[in-house]
Amino acid sequence: MEGQDRNLAEICLKVDGSEDFVFKGRIFSECSWYDEEFGIQTRQKLYVTDTSDQIYYIVRSGAEKSRKAYRLSCDNGIYTIWNGSFQISLTPEMLKIALRSLCGFKEEVEPAVEEMLGAVNA
Repeated sequence: MEGQDRNLAEICLKVDGSEDFVFKGRIFSECSWYDEEFGIQTRQKLYVTDTSDQIYYIVRSGAEKSRKAYRLSCDNGIYTIWNGSFQISLTPEMLKIALRSLCGFKEEVEPAVEEMLGAVNA
């Protein structure tokens, strides 16, 4: 663990509409691309914190400018996503459904949501 600590640094990410994300961690992955149609450069970075949380940072520049960050943590099998202002906690199954929905897999999402709503109403 001592060797891993040397790779960690104090990181401060500027975020629009909320307080800065400040944490001890390291960059895990990053990518960027340019959308010629809309004139927007997008950069995405994934960080891993000293507590094994993940920070997803998205910066868009050009015609649309924004800086957003999301912290994903897991405790006792419950995933919590925090954007600096609000948080949501999800079971692994609900997180999978949310991700499928965001990725456009509508045909996979609707039956799962119907099943869960049926269980809640029972």
